[in-house]
Amino acid sequence: MAVRDLTLSVSAGLLKAMHAAIRLGSHAAVIFPRSLKPVRGGPLSGTAYLDALRGYAAWFVYNHHLRLPIPYHGFAKYSAVKMFNGPNSAVDVFFVISGFTLSYSTLGYIHSKDHVKVLDSLGSSIFRRYIRMYLPCIFATFIAMLAIASGVAVNPDGNDVLQPTLWANIRYWLADTVRSSDPFAHVDSWYYHHGFRTHYLFQMWTIPVQFRASILVYICCAAVCKMDYRQRIYTILVISLACMWWEAIYGALHLAGMIMADRRQLRAKQRLAESTSLPTTTVPVARPSIDDTAEDSALIEIRDKEDIDLEGWPGTQHARSWVGKPLRTFLQFTERHWTLLRQLPLLVPVYYSLCLLGGPMSAPATNDPLPFSLLAWIIPPTWSDGAKSHLAPATGSVMLMYSLELSPLLQRPFVASFSQYLGELSFGIYAMHNTVRWIVWEKWFVPWQAEHFGPPSEMLNWVPGYLVMTVLVLWAAELFRMVDIQCVRVASRLQRKLFAV
Repeated sequence: MAVRDLTLSVSAGLLKAMHAAIRLGSHAAVIFPRSLKPVRGGPLSGTAYLDALRGYAAWFVYNHHLRLPIPYHGFAKYSAVKMFNGPNSAVDVFFVISGFTLSYSTLGYIHSKDHVKVLDSLGSSIFRRYIRMYLPCIFATFIAMLAIASGVAVNPDGNDVLQPTLWANIRYWLADTVRSSDPFAHVDSWYYHHGFRTHYLFQMWTIPVQFRASILVYICCAAVCKMDYRQRIYTILVISLACMWWEAIYGALHLAGMIMADRRQLRAKQRLAESTSLPTTTVPVARPSIDDTAEDSALIEIRDKEDIDLEGWPGTQHARSWVGKPLRTFLQFTERHWTLLRQLPLLVPVYYSLCLLGGPMSAPATNDPLPFSLLAWIIPPTWSDGAKSHLAPATGSVMLMYSLELSPLLQRPFVASFSQYLGELSFGIYAMHNTVRWIVWEKWFVPWQAEHFGPPSEMLNWVPGYLVMTVLVLWAAELFRMVDIQCVRVASRLQRKLFAV
């Protein structure tokens, strides 16, 4: 009896603790923008998981730039958990997602053979793309310039942009903005310190790369719009492989996303055709007349006789006891259960894709663990060292996207409310996290932590500051999102004003 009372008291205590934790979490969420809830309501689109995946990728970039002292030793250097703070792999995921989203609607018009809408879609997208990419970046670099020029921020990343006066800082920022907005400059698929980018926010090196790749996607959409599905896929695949051979990895990843979008549109077209197809005509079966009742009675008697004979067979009861029950249990699985079970093998490529995304940023070698050792045999001979270090994350990003695209089960975590919230703030997190880091993390938290807690080798020394920093980054991303929405509206208004038709 005492044991039973103790068990009940412990269970009640656990329930109270869980209830208190849930209430605390709900109250703590209030300090975040919009209480960690997305703006969009109602049913989500079929590609909503891509927005969330982009949000998590931006979060991983933010983690890396904080230089969190997370130790990775031995096999952990090649494990999936290392992606938690791996920026280069997250950028490759960005590229595949961009290729998918940029081409998705245009490919829908191509599948429906509506070439007028294909032209309208491409014209609108190309016109708005430059404004959409560069105008928000101008705002982000302007905020960074003001923070550095006023002394509010400490810039420890080697960007020699500080000028003696405010007007000198503004002139330098204007010159840097004009220079970094050149759409014809040479770009690479990976980051290096002297690469083409703005001098204020080094993470913005991806903006000219994505702009170049988006134009490639639009050109390919125009080039293959008159082809059928099979010819279109083969053509884009050849162009993607050519991009890989010539070290234009960003182009290959965008085109890989375009291939996945084309496949998604094909499946949607097939489902639409199945749902709108006419039902098969069936020959109506005449009801038996009064004169046929005798024949029906005879058939019933024969059927009953067969059932009685079968029941009398000695092995029937034995077979039902050993086969019938497992068979009935087996048949209780609905089509939904089998659909979910068929998706479970996709966890294997997802795991290996995360390993590739979280692996070391170096060229794969034959003595590395799987799957890195396999990649060492397919490195193109034309590649430089920078390209070789990106083979693993590029391969992993395509594997991850393809696996998620095939599995609604694996997409479920990305359609949750918090995931959609991160997706809405993805661009803001990516653009503003370094500015907040220079103002808060580098200037205040790192010296305070070293003074009161010692070096950040223990996780407990930096986790409190990381949580506060994350709240501030989300608030900055929310403010950036408001500006980004206005930039989108400016591009749309300009298009409506200038387009004659």
